[in-house]
Amino acid sequence: YIQWLFPIRERGVNQHSQELQRHEAQRICSDPVMHERVLKSYELMLDFYGMKLKDRNTGEIERADNWKERFCHLNHSSHNYLRITRILKCLGEMEYEQLKAPFLRFVLHEAIEEGTLDHTLDSCINYWLEVLKSKEERDDVRKHAQKLADKVNQRSDNQSRQK
Repeated sequence: YIQWLFPIRERGVNQHSQELQRHEAQRICSDPVMHERVLKSYELMLDFYGMKLKDRNTGEIERADNWKERFCHLNHSSHNYLRITRILKCLGEMEYEQLKAPFLRFVLHEAIEEGTLDHTLDSCINYWLEVLKSKEERDDVRKHAQKLADKVNQRSDNQSRQK
């Protein structure tokens, strides 16, 4: 199903799906109903992963009501990580590039600061971050990740000194 909800211009794992053609992407983006369906598909998958799109314009994400159960599943089911890569690539193809960095920032926060999605960290840093089209945005998200890690390390150091 993921290949049909989130088509991309490269071959996927499912041999029955076809690569998205440039003219097909243009058609989807130019039709408000089809373009909205891509966004609704994204919201559907976010809900499946325990997340909620708080703001469609900024891409800000928050935890959904079902986050504990879904995060646990996502954190221990790495087969979803390829799906997330596809979803992020599709968002870029469908002129929703602005939604990608907020997703990454949310996952990084949950992985590093909250410890709820720590198993996603490798995929987030090594794969998902790389689908951002802008080098500046990739660098900004990397700095964000480093800041979160530094904050957690400092908190840990302070707790060690207090003992």
